[in-house]
Amino acid sequence: MYKYIVVLFCLLFQNIKAQENLVWVLPALDNDVVKQLNLENNNFNNATTLDPLFAKLLLQKKFKSNEKIRIVHIGDSHIQADLMTSVVRKEFQKQFGNAGRGLLFPQPLVRSNGTGDAIYTSKNYWTGHRITKKDTLNPCGVAAFVMQTNDLIAGFNLKLRNEDTFDKITVFTNKAVNEIDLSYNIMENDLHCYKQNTGVNSFNLHRETSSITIKLSANDSIRYYGTSLEKNNGGIIYDAIGANSARYLDYNRTNLFWEQLPALKADCYIISLGTNEAQDPNVNLETFIKNVTEVCTKLKFISPEAVIIIATPPVSYYRKTQPNFTVQSIANTLIKFCNNNNYAYWDLFNTSKGLDGVSVWKGNNWLNTDLVHFTNKGYDLQAKLLLLAFANSWNAFLEKN
Repeated sequence: MYKYIVVLFCLLFQNIKAQENLVWVLPALDNDVVKQLNLENNNFNNATTLDPLFAKLLLQKKFKSNEKIRIVHIGDSHIQADLMTSVVRKEFQKQFGNAGRGLLFPQPLVRSNGTGDAIYTSKNYWTGHRITKKDTLNPCGVAAFVMQTNDLIAGFNLKLRNEDTFDKITVFTNKAVNEIDLSYNIMENDLHCYKQNTGVNSFNLHRETSSITIKLSANDSIRYYGTSLEKNNGGIIYDAIGANSARYLDYNRTNLFWEQLPALKADCYIISLGTNEAQDPNVNLETFIKNVTEVCTKLKFISPEAVIIIATPPVSYYRKTQPNFTVQSIANTLIKFCNNNNYAYWDLFNTSKGLDGVSVWKGNNWLNTDLVHFTNKGYDLQAKLLLLAFANSWNAFLEKN
């Protein structure tokens, strides 16, 4: 909040020259696409709650503050594959600077789908599961996943595609790990020993790298929860935390997730959940909103300065036979909750024309064959819609101030 006040104070005494350099201009959507959407709904409602986020972005964009702004996008299978969020991440970093790739988890090592911009290899055998499996003996962590091996020495190699680099790394493990050995750039090798491992350990590397080998040693089973890759400069970090079939309830009941999440130091949370709750036509909306309330309460407790944006779920079919009417009930319930509690929200459901839109998304091959998930074109369109909502609110913030 202090920095937000500083920004407004500076604006009182300094004209913003070349404001067109601050305005966020995105390529226009194709006219044929626009005709098939309700773009008048594609806004952030209760958008003034986002002013603290925009103030930090302005510090970075205009005043070169070396500010790191971290957006944490929490969701389900729509988010796990990073198809939509990768497009959003790249555009944000183009506009406000690249502060690093952010949080990653090697889903392929535990035989699940993951992001396409990272390659993992390991000589160890890992087991794992996602946040939807309630397992108090082996709980999931900050990335909504966990992987485990009984080997007392284990590791893996991580390589980013597209020549993206990092020079800071945070490793999330269980406290049984007593050594973390980082090898990178062939010549560099850092050995870090711990008598009291906190489970969240950060390291500044000697130089930038696009790949790293992480070796873990322990006196018990090794559990790994994720790695954050960052740059020691200002800009955007955009984390995508998603798990197939996840619901609000699944995040609420996973204590380790909430214990580790504060380490990300988020400035903004985006929540994209509700699709899996809507697969139950008899979902109890009162219980559902209690779970939504609990997630938001926990986020405000661990990150009191962060802003929250809740997304209504996208359109889908129910068992491939008919439009899923329960999605509409979920969306309406979320909108009412946000208006009653002054949370910002992005109404993706009604932007997509609601129940009338499912046939449009199917007819344009934006929906995948299961009629719940989306094709690459569909996720790309959702990303563009989210970016337009951000850009509209950002530009309105500039004009207002």
